[in-house]
Amino acid sequence: SGHRVSVATNRGFETLVRAHGLDFRPVAGDPRAIMETGIGQRLLKERHSVIPGTRELLRIVEADLTQATVDCWDAALDADLLIVSHLGLALGCHIAEKLRIPMVRAYLFPVSPTRDYPVLVPNSWSLGSNFNLSTHLLSRQLLWVAIRSSMNRVRRQVLDLPPMSLRDPFKEIDERRWPHLYCYSPEVIPRPSDWGSWIHVTGFAFLEAPSGWHPPVGLLKFIEDGPPPVYIGFGSMPSRNPEDTAGMVLTALSRTRQRG
Repeated sequence: SGHRVSVATNRGFETLVRAHGLDFRPVAGDPRAIMETGIGQRLLKERHSVIPGTRELLRIVEADLTQATVDCWDAALDADLLIVSHLGLALGCHIAEKLRIPMVRAYLFPVSPTRDYPVLVPNSWSLGSNFNLSTHLLSRQLLWVAIRSSMNRVRRQVLDLPPMSLRDPFKEIDERRWPHLYCYSPEVIPRPSDWGSWIHVTGFAFLEAPSGWHPPVGLLKFIEDGPPPVYIGFGSMPSRNPEDTAGMVLTALSRTRQRG
């Protein structure tokens, strides 16, 4: 659309970003390395311990947090608009405030409060719409309590901004009604009926294949030899050990067989 797009992220993505003709601006830190630590692995497995796990993760990233804020600030100085991921919101909201520019959230999973389903507890625990909404509000407040001191430190040291109170700042962002994009299909997670008009479920965002790319002959033969296959992907797995990945695939397939 004629815009100049720069992607500010960790150095591991530089080749991918530049291959698609976008400007790359490095940000300190390596989330994948962090998720490979014992704390990161435990957080992935114990979903119920998100808030305590967040506190532990913050202790690990504290050393990189100041530099990451500086890097994000430098990357955004000439920006007219910020588009932030779920992790990018923690710093992006303060930078947008300092620059007085709008910010769009683009996430891969839903986090906006709703009365349709709860968070932090199994869906089977739902005690009605008011209970569902309260779990969303509580989870956001607990998250803010966990990260507030770290965020206030970089606000003061890097951005020269006043500290923020205990009040949930995510509610204030919602009140501005800047577009919020959820990049998944409504066939996978239906759009809640009480979301505001500024919240959009866009469908999945697909990256075009590199020009000149052709699938391997073996893959084509496999697809053409039978009915359409089912693909099980583990794109968010931090482990680089192929044996670990193979074990997860076999476990998933064996469970599918037992259920089917």
